[in-house]
Amino acid sequence: ATLGGGRRPTAVLGTSAGGLPALVLAERLGAARGLAIGPCGDAALFAPGGPIRRLRRWQRWRHWSGRGGPALLVLHPAGHASDREAAQRIAQCYRALRLAPTQLEVRAEPGCAQHNLVQFHVQAGRPLPELLAAWLELGPG
Repeated sequence: ATLGGGRRPTAVLGTSAGGLPALVLAERLGAARGLAIGPCGDAALFAPGGPIRRLRRWQRWRHWSGRGGPALLVLHPAGHASDREAAQRIAQCYRALRLAPTQLEVRAEPGCAQHNLVQFHVQAGRPLPELLAAWLELGPG
């Protein structure tokens, strides 16, 4: 999903298997922010010569266009091992390919051990707009 009313979205966000694509699209669309919530992806995705190598294309395009990269946040449930590993792989991949966004942060959400981080918070009574504003650092709406 993209957030923002103009031609360039304010943010691109994705959950689960859509987490990494959200970061890549944030780069490609020139968004201010990219947010991956509970990203997943096995080691084969990040293996040398694997599909993730295509991220280099966006880096070259960004360099050519003169744009800085978006602020990227990879958010994962602290108690979910495979999501934590995927978040670490994503960060390692960006660093290894020298894909230097304005900011790349990996953040663990404490108290959650389930894959669906959004559902966890909403069921705990936290409104979705509040969650997204906090994660995207958009401030009160």
